[in-house]
Amino acid sequence: MAFNAAVIIMLMSFFPLYTGPTIAFDDTLVGKWGVEDSQVSWEFSEMDSGDGYYVVYTDPIGFESQFTAYLVDLDGNMFLDLYSDPGANFDMSLLYSTGLFPMHTFMYVKEIGSTLKLWGFNGTWVSDYLQTNPGAVDHVANDEGLIMLTAPPEDLQDFLLEIVENEDAFLDSETFVRM
Repeated sequence: MAFNAAVIIMLMSFFPLYTGPTIAFDDTLVGKWGVEDSQVSWEFSEMDSGDGYYVVYTDPIGFESQFTAYLVDLDGNMFLDLYSDPGANFDMSLLYSTGLFPMHTFMYVKEIGSTLKLWGFNGTWVSDYLQTNPGAVDHVANDEGLIMLTAPPEDLQDFLLEIVENEDAFLDSETFVRM
């Protein structure tokens, strides 16, 4: 299945993926990464605390979204935990913004170096896996098939370590270059 920079499938969770010992900081990630001939970009800057990132994602139309993020090291497998704040990202009414819920989303970081490779999750594969293995991780799904993970961080970590070796769980990565 081909990865599309415009549509990144991320796992959504009420809880973060990281715990203190799993937080990793890589200053190579700091800066702006983009796709040639596209407006899509990820811009990472270091948080004042020095252990996480402020992130601005620009989509193909040019809309920007702001996140805080932590790089998470699970036995040498790197994941990005992005935390959204709907109120900080949009010009909207207070009434509308109360219906939006900040959440954690996860991506697999395949490479950080001269290029950045972020792998989205294959939503169909994850959905099928959780239907077959409903006890793999605490979650809920709605009628449209959207999945929200509800497990605490340690259980989320175990789940991702359980599926990380299965390439079908991920979409092919897009290669981002430093801008």
